[in-house]
Amino acid sequence: MGLDGAEIVMEIEDQFEIQLPDDEESRFKTVGDLHQIVIAKLIEKGQQPDHDEVFRKITGIISRVLNIAPERIKKSSRHVEDLGID
Repeated sequence: MGLDGAEIVMEIEDQFEIQLPDDEESRFKTVGDLHQIVIAKLIEKGQQPDHDEVFRKITGIISRVLNIAPERIKKSSRHVEDLGID
């Protein structure tokens, strides 16, 4: 994972107060995959996350780090091919 990807992961960990182990980082290929992992981590912490709000926050982080419009980011967006995350 390159610098953009690492920054996105660190911001998500900070925003949601979760840890994404390195082996999980390699499991997500799309924004939807990342969303599902964040939801699962929040549920493990005993929270009942609002799925739409979590997606909005993830989208905001990706948008800010990559300097792209949030509208370009869909759950089906692939990190490398569609968003250019290195």
